Amino acid sequence: MRHGAALVAVVTVCVVASGCTTAVKQVYYGVRGPQGYFLLEQAEPSSTFEPYQTLVVERFENALPKNITPSLVNKVLDKTVEELTEAELFGRVERAAGEPPAGALVIRGKLLDVKSDTIPGQRVISGANHVIAHVWAVDGDSGKVLAWGVVRGEVKSVARGGEGSLGEGLAEGIEEFIEKVTGREKPED
Repeated sequence: MRHGAALVAVVTVCVVASGCTTAVKQVYYGVRGPQGYFLLEQAEPSSTFEPYQTLVVERFENALPKNITPSLVNKVLDKTVEELTEAELFGRVERAAGEPPAGALVIRGKLLDVKSDTIPGQRVISGANHVIAHVWAVDGDSGKVLAWGVVRGEVKSVARGGEGSLGEGLAEGIEEFIEKVTGREKPED
């Protein structure tokens, strides 16, 4: 009989504790916000990037038009320009509008995968929303690829799983990618 009561007590503690940690994790992820990560595949030496003072961000290609909405593609562009402008890694950061200005570094990308609560049929119970893209840093004059990698933006908060947050997470990963390949760092606040 005592073993049965002990088992019930252990199971009750486990159920209550797991529910509490889930709530605590969701609060933490909500405060932390979207995150970005990158895997650098190839890059020229960081000294190659020293002359570039203008960064141009192109609208990313969409490899999965059935799953990735045009509004998510736009959010990725908006948030990437915003994030890189705030980072102050370059004298100018702008959206692509025709040919890039002479001497510009161009960011190109292709959205490859998305898991999001905002897509019908993809309700993510755990809140582990993500978007993945190939990203290239390209010389605007010659078109030569100077660096490329895979970037992932994720949002683990159930409350912050929309397209804006996914775009923000991917933009953070792109910023970290650019910092790594150029050797530039955000100024201290």
